[in-house]
Amino acid sequence: EVAEIQWRYMGGRLVLLKDGNYECVEASTTPKKRGKYKPPTNRGKKTKSKKDPFKGRIKEVSPGRYQVDKALLDEQLADLDSLVRQARVIPHYSKGKQAGFKIVGIRSNSIFRHIGLKSGDVLKSVGGEELTTIYKALGLLDKFKTSSNLALDIQRRGKSSTLEYDIR
Repeated sequence: EVAEIQWRYMGGRLVLLKDGNYECVEASTTPKKRGKYKPPTNRGKKTKSKKDPFKGRIKEVSPGRYQVDKALLDEQLADLDSLVRQARVIPHYSKGKQAGFKIVGIRSNSIFRHIGLKSGDVLKSVGGEELTTIYKALGLLDKFKTSSNLALDIQRRGKSSTLEYDIR
């Protein structure tokens, strides 16, 4: 147990209480020598990155149209804790009424990035059903689990577009 810390300008000591006895641990009173700066040894070398779990399982077959592996989608939807850490979703309002959800802070290696979403996109509707409440949005997760084709209407930088997903 630490009983006391005694510190002076160039060093100090730590007073410990061990089995009813006090012990002191001295710290150096001489300053550390500063050496020359040494750059990291891996400079210029690529570091090993984690395997991309989405590679080959989500494909953009044409602009705005994606083919998604059903097993991957089931894995992602089963682990909601991981899913909510991949991006932040906040309500989006237009003229005082909720008009979808804005997705922000999308992580680079997330399912959201791989299915064509970008930070700042506003999710307007899924499968033709407008996203006006959080309850509707949560209910639409089931649509992802059971559908083979799905359309996601978004607004990006003021322009509306549709992302289509073929789930196999």
